[in-house]
Amino acid sequence: SEYCTCFSRSFTYHPCAFSTESILGSQFTASAMASFMFLGFLSQMKPAYETRVDPATEGKRLKQIWQELETKCFDRYLDEADDDFKGVHPYQKLKKEVSGCKIVLHEDSRRDVLEECTQRIVTLAQQCSGPKTGAAHGGSRE
Repeated sequence: SEYCTCFSRSFTYHPCAFSTESILGSQFTASAMASFMFLGFLSQMKPAYETRVDPATEGKRLKQIWQELETKCFDRYLDEADDDFKGVHPYQKLKKEVSGCKIVLHEDSRRDVLEECTQRIVTLAQQCSGPKTGAAHGGSRE
């Protein structure tokens, strides 16, 4: 195979610019074409994009809900906790979970991830609003 010896600096069609016998030869063109086809195959194998939460609207509302749950639990924590309280109050767990979920919201806005986060927060908030237990009320939290 011969190389094209006439190079044109214009952007018009050149007869040998798109042929299989181009400057680098047909072997390069075939491997490039195979690579491109394989790339297309791989892109078809990817799962569809997961649904995302818009941080400006839904994300803002989620943070408000999490904050409301945390505030209610904090009020309960102030009422229950005293110097004789043993163990970890659900508020302490809830606060840590809310902080982690806020970070996740900024880093990974996938809907299913944030639903799991919200479910963990709701579970901890339910523990917080459950029956009073603690040293002052005849028991201890573990």
